[in-house]
Amino acid sequence: MSNRTLQATPKGIELAKRALERKHLTQKALAVELLIAAWSTINGFFTGKAISRSIFMDICDTLELDWQEIVGLKTESDTITSAVSDESIANLISETISTTSYNLPPSDELFAATERSAARARAALNPYILPPIPRETLLSKCLKEIRAGTLENKRRIVPILGAAGYGKSTILGSIYDKLHAEQTQSDSGWLALARCDDLIESAETFALELGEKISGKRQSIVEVARQLTTQQNRGILLIDTLDIVLTKPLVTVLRGILSQLLEIGTTVAFTCRDTDYSNFFEPYHESFAGFRESVSDNCKITPFTTEEVRTAAQEFIKTQPGFNTLASQQSFANQIIALSADSVSLQEIVCHPLLLALLCDLFAAEETVPEDLTVSQLYEKYWDWKIAKVRHNLQSEHLSLAKQKLCLKLARLMYENSGDRLRDFVYEGDLELSETEFSAYNSLKSDGIFKDLGGKRAGFFHQTFLEYTVARWMNTSETGERSKNQLKYDLIAAKIADSRYYIWSIFRQLLTLLSLPEFNQISDELDTTKILPFRAVTFASVSRTEPESSAVLLSLLAIALIRDYSFQETLLAAARGAPQRHRDTVLELAVQLLGRVGPELINKAAETAAELLARVPAAGPANLELPGEISQFDRALAAIANRQSQITENNRQPQITENKRQ
Repeated sequence: MSNRTLQATPKGIELAKRALERKHLTQKALAVELLIAAWSTINGFFTGKAISRSIFMDICDTLELDWQEIVGLKTESDTITSAVSDESIANLISETISTTSYNLPPSDELFAATERSAARARAALNPYILPPIPRETLLSKCLKEIRAGTLENKRRIVPILGAAGYGKSTILGSIYDKLHAEQTQSDSGWLALARCDDLIESAETFALELGEKISGKRQSIVEVARQLTTQQNRGILLIDTLDIVLTKPLVTVLRGILSQLLEIGTTVAFTCRDTDYSNFFEPYHESFAGFRESVSDNCKITPFTTEEVRTAAQEFIKTQPGFNTLASQQSFANQIIALSADSVSLQEIVCHPLLLALLCDLFAAEETVPEDLTVSQLYEKYWDWKIAKVRHNLQSEHLSLAKQKLCLKLARLMYENSGDRLRDFVYEGDLELSETEFSAYNSLKSDGIFKDLGGKRAGFFHQTFLEYTVARWMNTSETGERSKNQLKYDLIAAKIADSRYYIWSIFRQLLTLLSLPEFNQISDELDTTKILPFRAVTFASVSRTEPESSAVLLSLLAIALIRDYSFQETLLAAARGAPQRHRDTVLELAVQLLGRVGPELINKAAETAAELLARVPAAGPANLELPGEISQFDRALAAIANRQSQITENNRQPQITENKRQ
């Protein structure tokens, strides 16, 4: 046991377990509901492992126990146990007596406060629905970059990037666990963790607010890091979901903060959506001026592999009734894998950790997955099951309606209070709820749709679901209708500020919910020569349920061919992930692109065309081409041949010209 840790004796563990029963708590409740620390730390306490002093004392305080008795310094009669030698008592006292806040020197107070805030933040990083799935390759890559800052004394900023719902927070939780264990063992350095869900002020006060969240005192994060480094040696600052608070003014502020932290010797790692990272920080040489070489931005969170999908599905189903045997758990996972193998849109869902969690939650209950399920349909289905609960009469119609109306009301409040970033919380004290709404609110929290964020604030379980709910509010309510019309006008007139680019995520969801005539009308009116509206219309067109909605892609093709790489790549990505109902349109699109894209996209175009051709049913009596018709396969070959002839002609042209000169 080091001077940073405490360890319960067997007698202390027994006393703690009795206290749990007396207070009607469980170990899981200490981690998940009370957010005292991560589950692994709570479990370590109850299995006699050495854990952080401050967390040890928090657990004891929660259970109304005397921590000195739990570590064996006191007997139940408040006397020193005779089983402990005088020398052992002296050592234990010297290690632990300073952990009480009123006796701690300032240096230990700051360190203890940092550990407590980090432990609480860590407890909130566990994934939604699915249990944590080990991703050792990704974890090792991130840890290697971070350790270069602490073990090799290099200046290091480590962005951990990935799409929304890819498990960035989960990875950061695993990183924290590994680093915390290493620092506890080495008894050197410091580790701080903050969630940007808890940061709500302006860019100008960001450094102060971050420092306060970590230390409990209103002081700059730079000053906190300087004090900790003086006392404990070089340390690590972990920041979760930086994208939630990112604005252009904050980028300038961050540059100054990061520069100062590097000078102190602090290593910084933060999670961020990859699109937000590029949208806000490019050009990187300006955003990270003076330390660009210290920013290691190759830690990218990838989709789940097939084996990770299998593991996640099996681990999830273990927790569900009726799946007690290994055979039943493997069968469930195999069904998920088999279904996704036959559906490209399902493949995209199951490889996405958050969406896989939603799919498992629904599939376990209904034991069926709709063919060609898209992300938008998945959220709609999740809404029907978890909020409306229209199946199996699981709740009264009165409560169902109240939950739906309350979700829309909460989404409206967040949207209307948004500025340069999407507001993702409400203050519970500001909610004036009727008795029915209060019941609905508690039900939403019980089902995990809404969650506590700390500071008397609450929000939806994930930002992507908030975006869907805002879009649903716009399309299903009178107040939302007015906002929708204003939003359409602003987007068509190009009056949306670049800083509010989050609007496009909401608008893309909205485009999948509108009637087909309204979708077609807006698609015609938007300026799709610009990439954001182009992408929104493209991906919404293949997410809709009507086969004819993808017809808009052929008109977008003309724009893509005269624009740059990103427009053509967007069309290929949409074609590759389109459900089978859009097969004919996207295959036509892919064949045309195959003959006309530049060399940088030809491989992707060929792969996309090949995949789409492989999905065409084998020729039979019902599939035979009419006389004179050319098959899509023959057209694809013709497109490739035409490219080859063009290349040959282009290669010969300079020689012909030279011969003429001669």
